[in-house]
Amino acid sequence: MDPRTLKMKSVCRSTLVIICLSCLSGSSISAQGIRSSTAGFSVKAGPIWETWASSSYYLGDVDSEAFLGGYLGVAFGFGQRIEAFSSYRFAGGYTQEGYDSYRSRTILFGARTHFGGTLRRVRPWLEAAFAWQTLQLEPISYYDDFGNYLGEFSLGTRGAGVEAGIGVQYFLTPTLSLDFGVRGRFGGFSTIRIDGAIDEPDERVDFRFLTVGLGLAYFLN
Repeated sequence: MDPRTLKMKSVCRSTLVIICLSCLSGSSISAQGIRSSTAGFSVKAGPIWETWASSSYYLGDVDSEAFLGGYLGVAFGFGQRIEAFSSYRFAGGYTQEGYDSYRSRTILFGARTHFGGTLRRVRPWLEAAFAWQTLQLEPISYYDDFGNYLGEFSLGTRGAGVEAGIGVQYFLTPTLSLDFGVRGRFGGFSTIRIDGAIDEPDERVDFRFLTVGLGLAYFLN
């Protein structure tokens, strides 16, 4: 065989080996460097603590209690900065004020912005969302417009609002993080039912919720 051909084959083999080693080395460095990624689809879940209040006279004596619950959510990250999400929250149980039960349900559609890059394990975030809120409390003492006591009934409400939140994620791996957040939700109940019958107060029945949550987020990227 021509010595030049042998030399050429030897050079090609050496070049291929160098390229492969460079690729492996580059991949290793890249894998070690990336500590977090918020791109693509993700699923989230965890416990929450929730309290609520209303400045209306109508609900002024049944608020300000705190309850435990949880949340489930899905999201899609458009790169490393912007994320669209949907979430379902629930909270409730026995109350401290003598009511038999409290049930709060919230559906949210919103967006979150992440700070920091893929080289950081700790990444703060801000988010805003549209909220659809339902609440059921029973029994409540009900009075007519003249102050006459009518008995104990089940109260059911629903209405829309907005929510704003701030928090931080700590990435255990590039695709799994602890997600801590504090959120405030504000709005008004558009429908109020007493034992299934619609009631129409003479005032706007507002609501304010404070929610603290700590959960896990897993990114499917």
